[in-house]
Amino acid sequence: VLAVAALHLGRWDDAKAFAVEGTAVSERTGSTRFAVTMRMVQAWIALEAQRYDEAQRLSVGDRALAESGGWVNARQMSLLFGGASALALGRLTDAAADLEQLRDWHARERIVMDWYWEAQLHAYLAELWLRRGDLERATIEASAARQAANATPERTWRSRSQVASAVVAIER
Repeated sequence: VLAVAALHLGRWDDAKAFAVEGTAVSERTGSTRFAVTMRMVQAWIALEAQRYDEAQRLSVGDRALAESGGWVNARQMSLLFGGASALALGRLTDAAADLEQLRDWHARERIVMDWYWEAQLHAYLAELWLRRGDLERATIEASAARQAANATPERTWRSRSQVASAVVAIER
């Protein structure tokens, strides 16, 4: 919780220190699930700090473990942050694979914390479709990002969804 709070405050060094300590404690106590989740938080911090290679490495490093363990939140984070970091690195095929897999999963079933990640997912998909030159799909995703963000109290997600919509509108 402290790592996420520091992340939202833009205190990158504190956020990273809390997440690294959380990972170490989880590993010492044999809580693999929490260690994986804390590494996903580290990936999120790296993504927000624009350390995309690090975010990519952390996002995909434990994906198989998250999938085999049935740890849905860690798996969502892995797909979202892996896709977002691949997008930032210009690896559009990898980004599409991760982001579309997460979108399809959300469409099939309700998942723990899906409401929290939904707005970001659609904002990244809007960017992906813009970069691929499909303005129609980018518009649909930007609208979905706004709708998902407006359903939460998260101001950051609301702001980012508005930015995604504005960028798509400029391109139109």
